[in-house]
Amino acid sequence: MASFRRNPSLAFKTLTVTFIIGFYVVYTAIHGSLVGTAAPPKQARPKIQYQGWSSTKLNRGYEDGYHADEVRLVMLRTFQLYRAKSWGCDDIEPVSGKCGTSMNGWGGFIIDTTTTLALMGLWDELLLEIEHITSNINFNTANGLVDPHETTSRYLGALVSLADTIDSRTTQYISHEDRDAILLQAIRLARKLAPSFDSPTGMPWPRIDFSTNKGISSTPVAHKGDSKPSQQNGQAVDPASIGSSFLENRYLSHMTGNAVYHANVTTAWAPMVWN
Repeated sequence: MASFRRNPSLAFKTLTVTFIIGFYVVYTAIHGSLVGTAAPPKQARPKIQYQGWSSTKLNRGYEDGYHADEVRLVMLRTFQLYRAKSWGCDDIEPVSGKCGTSMNGWGGFIIDTTTTLALMGLWDELLLEIEHITSNINFNTANGLVDPHETTSRYLGALVSLADTIDSRTTQYISHEDRDAILLQAIRLARKLAPSFDSPTGMPWPRIDFSTNKGISSTPVAHKGDSKPSQQNGQAVDPASIGSSFLENRYLSHMTGNAVYHANVTTAWAPMVWN
């Protein structure tokens, strides 16, 4: 046991080093180097979409075109009902067909469905919507306070996407004049949304008053049984409201050459990221 005392002898140290080196030589001779010179090859990931996929594998006897036509007919029917009973309204009640104004009264259904109609090839219906967007919507006024997050995703995003869809598709149905008018409406709306970024941190205010062009630090909160919503002061803004407006404004800067839209959302995003 004397060899295992706190300060071992030189002979014991030599024996230990010899054993370690010998073990290393024998192990590497059998298994190869302990120090890898390259990472092992990565296994191929499974494919997300297989080119050989066919709807017949669902054993339903339907082809893809059948399902696409059915979805297209549902959209066409919905548009026709909206056109007949609630044209220009934000939404339509599914049973009564009454007009709804849940999105500041600018015709949310019309703007929200533009790219859907374009992708489905419902050009006549899309042209009716474009005419309404370019001629009848006034973003200078709003029905109630404006939620910048919802307005960006529902309205601004749809307008920018529609203009981009027109740019990326070759069609004789939509003129360059209509495309420019759509982009102009997007610019008008983005300018009205700009005061939402005039907060001390640059993060957007929860609401904007379009009549005063100022951000509002409180949002209306409805309580059960109340006829009118009360005000909740100093409400915090959620991360989705801060970050999810980046794509729309960034691409609007790309399409217009005006960097201010990108700068606003970058400034708004920074405190959330660095915090």
